[in-house]
Amino acid sequence: MDVIPAGVSVLADAVEAGSCYETTAPFEATVMHYYRMPYTGGEKVRIPRGLVFEVDSDIIEDAAAVYAWPVPPDAWEEVFAADVKDDFKYNGYSLVIAKDDILNRCTASEKTPVPPQALTRYNAFAGCIWGTAVGDALGLPFEGMSPRRIAKLSGARLSQRLLWCYGMLSDDSEHTCLAAQALIISDGEPYSFQRDLAWRLRWWFLALPAGIGLGTLRALLKLWLGAAPANSGVNSAGNGPMMRSAVLGVYLGRQPEQLKQLVQINTRITHTDPRAERAAQIVARAAWCNANRISVTPATVAEQLREWLQQDEELAAVVTEAAQSAKTGESALEFCRRQNMKNGVSGYCYQTLKVVLQIWLRHPLNYEAGISEAIRCGGDTDTVAAILGGIIGAGCGPEGIPHDWKDRIRDWPRTRAWIDAVIRQLAWTDLSGLPRRPRALPLPFTLTRNLLFMILVLTHGFRRLLPPY
Repeated sequence: MDVIPAGVSVLADAVEAGSCYETTAPFEATVMHYYRMPYTGGEKVRIPRGLVFEVDSDIIEDAAAVYAWPVPPDAWEEVFAADVKDDFKYNGYSLVIAKDDILNRCTASEKTPVPPQALTRYNAFAGCIWGTAVGDALGLPFEGMSPRRIAKLSGARLSQRLLWCYGMLSDDSEHTCLAAQALIISDGEPYSFQRDLAWRLRWWFLALPAGIGLGTLRALLKLWLGAAPANSGVNSAGNGPMMRSAVLGVYLGRQPEQLKQLVQINTRITHTDPRAERAAQIVARAAWCNANRISVTPATVAEQLREWLQQDEELAAVVTEAAQSAKTGESALEFCRRQNMKNGVSGYCYQTLKVVLQIWLRHPLNYEAGISEAIRCGGDTDTVAAILGGIIGAGCGPEGIPHDWKDRIRDWPRTRAWIDAVIRQLAWTDLSGLPRRPRALPLPFTLTRNLLFMILVLTHGFRRLLPPY
């Protein structure tokens, strides 16, 4: 399409080249290529309220629309940049915005541009997914240990230690990534989400993951034997559904009925016990509250979770005990001792939830303090830390996670770069409302990795037989 220079008469109507405008109401604009992009030119993108953009010096010939750049444009690369392919980095981002939209939905502005993270909730997605992964990797070497043994082995400050001074990921992080990928390809549409997540779990199981829970194992066998996702779950109250729920809460918390439906779908693929579903619903709600900085205190937590507490006296007792303990400032370790968890937290969903809530209410944005306490409680350390990490991380963002904990994760083919790509795709789908195909992992690579990982975990298990005791 031909363009004509800025400054001619068609730029009247108060739309001036080089001027900044702020959106006062959400609307859709057309994506335009700048270089090549990880998305298609001509797609419609949802423009949220509060975006500041600058009109470019060229306009479309028919004078009905102008090119616009979200400003500063380089800041948007963090959200929308794709991976390096053939040594060429895909980047750049521009829009074609109708002049009528500028005049009717925007206002001239001299404001400092809003960071893209605030518009796309990129920080919340990155914090949630990385918070899950880091908690998982830190807790994995201590899984099954008592608090006393962990205190002797861990030192004053926790560090990655599965592979010397590095950490790796287990099923907790992998399930979070599977749920994120299902969101990317479905944008939360229930049937599409269910179908995609079920297939991803099937292929994940085929790669022989280490440490898979018994309930999840039985459910995935049923899936491969032909059971429909709605009927594949087994009667188990394990932690599996909670592992996948925090990212659902961040993505869909503003649509509570849709979130409730997706958490139900996510749960019933593997678990049919109502307690597993209610615990997963609470994790999703907690992550949403933290991502949006909704203050949840020991005094207000029951009101936030009232819908599920009314259905279950045991769950109401779980939340009440956690809130009362948090109100007194009791440490998680003392709380576990009082709750007859002296040897650690089990894989029962309500026991895990009780500890997660008690720590979250005291450390809603302090990632290091919260994760350290969770792991030192012993037992199912990787899962407890992963669930708690997803909730706290959604609020503190990736910058709130200690860099040495994150940077010392070494895994393959689910590398740090791969996880970052999934986060960017999730942020893009959330902003645009356009489903897209997420990054995949080749099954042979994953199978090879899992076999090596199993050998490493067994070796680490033998190390536990040595002192200090």
